[in-house]
Amino acid sequence: MKKNGQWTIINSKVTYKNKHHLKVIEDEVIQPDGSAGLYTTLQIRDGVFILPLDENDNVYLLNEFKYPLGKETLTTIGGYVEENEPVIEAAKRELREEAGILAEEFIDLGFIHPAPSSSASKSFLYLARKLSFTKTEHEPTEIICVTKMKLGQALKNVMDCKISHASGTALVLKANEYLKGQHSFSKK
Repeated sequence: MKKNGQWTIINSKVTYKNKHHLKVIEDEVIQPDGSAGLYTTLQIRDGVFILPLDENDNVYLLNEFKYPLGKETLTTIGGYVEENEPVIEAAKRELREEAGILAEEFIDLGFIHPAPSSSASKSFLYLARKLSFTKTEHEPTEIICVTKMKLGQALKNVMDCKISHASGTALVLKANEYLKGQHSFSKK
């Protein structure tokens, strides 16, 4: 048995695992009220999300079909951090591969836990500056269109739920606050 806060884990087993980035774990638990139960969690690789901002206050976002949603959606650039890959290197790689963008400056805006009731994974957030452009390197399954817009329009799209991905909305909002100079971000 193992304690996890007020919960006691009696037994833990992996019920699903794929080779890419997902593991489903089912725990037999004693809940905080003393009753027996099951708690299922997902182990997902950490992610990295980048908001490139040029000298004219334009940001670059992606229009991409998202299979679980069954539709194309507007989101920030991002992906999974590969095993043993430094987070900043993942940010540079995803920015180049998905959008064909290189950046001289990456500003660390911290991280969020996008789904803490089901997963402990983190999404690391970066604002990219001093941009240059190169060729994209999309995976064969990715159909991505890069969309350029003013930061103000991206903020409006967050508020209008046109950008609805948790990590993307947090990144746009945190980047805006950073640019207004109101906050410094902890790297904990």
